[in-house]
Amino acid sequence: MKLTGSLKACLYWFIEDYSQGLLGDVRWDLTNDSFEEGILDWETYREAITDPSVIKEAVTVWSNNIEVDASGKVTNAEWARFRAFQMIRRHFDSDFSSERILPPLEQWEVMENQVGDE
Repeated sequence: MKLTGSLKACLYWFIEDYSQGLLGDVRWDLTNDSFEEGILDWETYREAITDPSVIKEAVTVWSNNIEVDASGKVTNAEWARFRAFQMIRRHFDSDFSSERILPPLEQWEVMENQVGDE
């Protein structure tokens, strides 16, 4: 089975959004101006979003949340993106702890699938 066009497009958008920091979501109080306003520290932020372990966590949460319908169309792209950002935000925002993730991340969301898992 191959990835559907919808899932590929969603993955491309997630990667683009991640590489741009996921700061523009309307559910967040963070924007690119957050650095100039002193809310975020650029170095801490840069280190977090380029850390391979944080990237892996984000992709894990995103991929465990993404859903497709019977035709292969993604049905919850924004939710999967939002959950991934909630998880990574705690790595660069000292005011955002795991306790502020709502609803709390569940075990299935953060479990890394092994090759061959279905």
